[in-house]
Amino acid sequence: MPKISVVIPLYNKENFIKKTLDSVLQQTFTDFEVIIVNDCSTDNSDKIILEYKDERIKKVEHKTNKGLSAARNTGILNSSSDYIAFLDADDIWEPEYLAVINDLIQNFPEANAYATNYFEDINGKKYKPYNSSLFLSEDYSGTLDFFEMNLQKVLFVPSSFCVKKSTFDTIGLYDENINFCEDVDLNIRLNLHFQIAFSNLRLCNYLVFSENQIMHGTISNKVFPNYSRYEKENPNNKALKKYLDFERFLVCKKLKLENNSSLFQKYYNEIDQNNLNIKQKLILHSPRFILVLLIQIKNKLSRIGLQLTSYSSISRID
Repeated sequence: MPKISVVIPLYNKENFIKKTLDSVLQQTFTDFEVIIVNDCSTDNSDKIILEYKDERIKKVEHKTNKGLSAARNTGILNSSSDYIAFLDADDIWEPEYLAVINDLIQNFPEANAYATNYFEDINGKKYKPYNSSLFLSEDYSGTLDFFEMNLQKVLFVPSSFCVKKSTFDTIGLYDENINFCEDVDLNIRLNLHFQIAFSNLRLCNYLVFSENQIMHGTISNKVFPNYSRYEKENPNNKALKKYLDFERFLVCKKLKLENNSSLFQKYYNEIDQNNLNIKQKLILHSPRFILVLLIQIKNKLSRIGLQLTSYSSISRID
C-alpha cells in the first residue's frame, strides 16, 4: 500500500495536465499512487492521460459532471493510502514537495494535516504571495494556528495541502453543495478539530488568473460556506471569528464589484468592524468605481514588480 495518494480532479485542462502530472512523477519521494478523477472533460485531457503507462496512475470516471468537491471526494474514496495529497490539474509541484510533506508527517505526529508555502503563477511569472509566511523564518517547519495565520492571502493552497485520511471520518468530506470557497469550508472544519503542520518552503506553483478577471466572473449565483453556523457553534473562539470576518470581507469585495447590494449587505452586517483594518473598511465603504480603479492600479504595479494589497503596505514581488 502506498503511503500517499495524490488526488487530481480533472475537467478540461488539456493545456496544463501534462506538466501537472509530470511534476508528480518527478517527485524524489516515490511511495505514492495517483488518482485522476475525470469529471466528464470535453477536451483532450483524457487522451493525454491515456498516454501515461505508469502503474501508479489510476483513473476514475464520473458519468456526469459533478464539480470540484465531488471529484475530490471521489478521489478520497478511491484512495488506498493513509494520507491524501491534493493537486489541481493546472498546478505544479517542485520535485521535493512530497518528500517535505512526508517529513512533516514524520516530525509532527500530533498533526492531521500538512501543507507547504507556494508561488503564485500569474501570466507565466512566479510571485511570492503576501501572506503570513512573511512573518516566519524562511526554513520554518512546525504546527501553527490556522485561523490566526490566514488573515492575509492564504498560507497554503489546495494544491499544497495533504490530510491524514482518517481525519475525514471526523470532519466529513468536501461539502458538494458548496461551489464557492469549498476549501475554506473544509479547512474550518478541519482546524476546529485538528492541528496542521506547515513548511515555509515554496514547493507548489499555483496558477492564478489575472486579477482583472474578477470583474468578468460572478459569485452571486454561488453557494457559500455557512460562516454564521461555525460562529454560533464556537462563540468563544475569537481567532475563528476574526478569520470568518476576513472571509466575509473578501466575499463583500467581490459582491461590490457585481453590484449585488442585497447580498453584500447580508455579509457586511455579519462583520465585526473591529476585525478589519483601515484599508479594508475603506474598500467596503467606497463606491464600486474606486474598487475597480484600485484593481487596475494593482495590475499595473504588478507588471513592475510591486504588489498592492489590502492586508498591509505595498510589498516587493520577487
